[in-house]
Amino acid sequence: MKPKLPADINTLSAEELDALSTAIQTWATATLRDADASAEDKAYARELAEKRPEIKALAAQKRADAALADELDSDPDEALGDEDADAGEGEDAGDGEDADAGDADADADSTDEEAAQVPVLAGASNAKGRKSGGAQPKVPGGFGASGGGGSPKPAGERLAPQYLQATRLASGKEVGEAFESWAELAQACLDRAPSVAAGSTDKHTLAGIKATYPESRRLSDDMFVNLTKFENSAELTAAFCAPATPYYNLACMNTVRRPVFNSLPGFQAPRMRVTIMSSPSLSDIDSGFGQWEDTDDDDAAARKTPITIECGSPTTYKMYGVWRAMTVKNLMAMSYPELVEAWLNRLHAAHSRLAETLLLDAMGSGATEITAPRLGYGASVSITSTILNYLTLYRETQRWDIAGNMEAWTHRFVLDGMKIDIMRRRRTDGGFGVPSDGEIERMFREVGVNIHWFIDTPTWGNPIPAVGASTLNLLPQTVDILIAPPGKFALMDRGELSIGVTGDHLYRDNSSNEQNQFTLFWENFEGVVNTTSCPAHILSIPVCWNGVQADDVVMNCQGGDEAGYQS
Repeated sequence: MKPKLPADINTLSAEELDALSTAIQTWATATLRDADASAEDKAYARELAEKRPEIKALAAQKRADAALADELDSDPDEALGDEDADAGEGEDAGDGEDADAGDADADADSTDEEAAQVPVLAGASNAKGRKSGGAQPKVPGGFGASGGGGSPKPAGERLAPQYLQATRLASGKEVGEAFESWAELAQACLDRAPSVAAGSTDKHTLAGIKATYPESRRLSDDMFVNLTKFENSAELTAAFCAPATPYYNLACMNTVRRPVFNSLPGFQAPRMRVTIMSSPSLSDIDSGFGQWEDTDDDDAAARKTPITIECGSPTTYKMYGVWRAMTVKNLMAMSYPELVEAWLNRLHAAHSRLAETLLLDAMGSGATEITAPRLGYGASVSITSTILNYLTLYRETQRWDIAGNMEAWTHRFVLDGMKIDIMRRRRTDGGFGVPSDGEIERMFREVGVNIHWFIDTPTWGNPIPAVGASTLNLLPQTVDILIAPPGKFALMDRGELSIGVTGDHLYRDNSSNEQNQFTLFWENFEGVVNTTSCPAHILSIPVCWNGVQADDVVMNCQGGDEAGYQS
């Protein structure tokens, strides 16, 4: 319902003012966000929003007045009589400067990072009217002073709020310690007064009010946590007129790691290209060996025919450059370095993605792709058992005893996918466990491969879907793994070359200076050598990340029920 303002809001109680403020917030917020709301309603919503701070302030004032009235009403001491008032009239009645000795002033300057400190001051006038050598008056524990200048009588003690904290200038109090009463604060002012020079305009902060903000009002270093604290933007806009404080730090920095680059052994290529002679495979050797029997000795024409080496055609591998560059305005670099850093990070990440993809594509270009059959097990068992199956056939086909494990490369989503698969296994002990990265990698080592996780998808790899617009996508149902013997692939690395660029990769010339800008530039030279001495394969393994394990039934070779035995 549209709230209506009374002719005079002062006639409303604090409770009625609170209800009106809440109604304004609800209706005005909904109206301002409603695209179909009329222009008249939107104008009235803005008018109410501007009036709401005044309504809230009036409600707070009425509550404070009521609380003060209740406190005065509960004072056990009666008001001072005429006799007490007359006793205060006399020689001290006109001495108004001594009355200033207990004044406390509020300074709004903030000295705390988290909250404002409102200082309570001992003013310079406190010392002006005090007679030399005279006894310093003590202030009783309340505000029950008489109407004249005589000695006040103690009234009911009024405690100071807990957030009124002492500074280092308050004698007898620890820094941050709360005052027990307003009288104690007034006494601290009197204790400080003798040290204030006559005529001084300096302020001496004896106490401050330190506000305690709830966690919902505190900003942290986590950008996503901070964003959740600003959901009700309409209310904040209506409540605060001051400009918002800018937040300059930028999160979500991308990784620039090069796992494929770091997994390959180095190969010296000072001339920036390498020539590799083609190597025969075991299947190419079809002569030069045989069996000799005693009947061959009886045959004068029998001969042992050796095989002849053919030179073949060498393959040349060339290095290439992968570069990145960015032009930056001088004023941007000086005024907003955080934004420049964010752009540099994204550029470096894109550069790393291109470089890693080029290496992976070069490694997979000569590999044969093999599709594995789908097994009736969870992904972890399917992947590791398929690899062991492949390696067994590989060793026997090539007649190799490979020292150590084979090298393998696959996308890092497989690491998390195998964790999910193992988590989903049925456990009879009721427990729950997530395997570590090291435990997953040990599973690969135990079946005979050193696994390397790459981040970027090559052309021979299964593409990784996005998170999804409204429905969460599943992990890919196929795993592609490149497997090769050690030394099959090598890295040509010529390092980084930046011609005409200073040590910090900053390039300036007269033209750039005239445009008040500079350019950052990097270029590294690299490539892959394929020794062709032994074959490499890309295993394409269909998987289900469901944690299925073999049941105690008769199963076929693919892990399913054997037809005719059990279903």
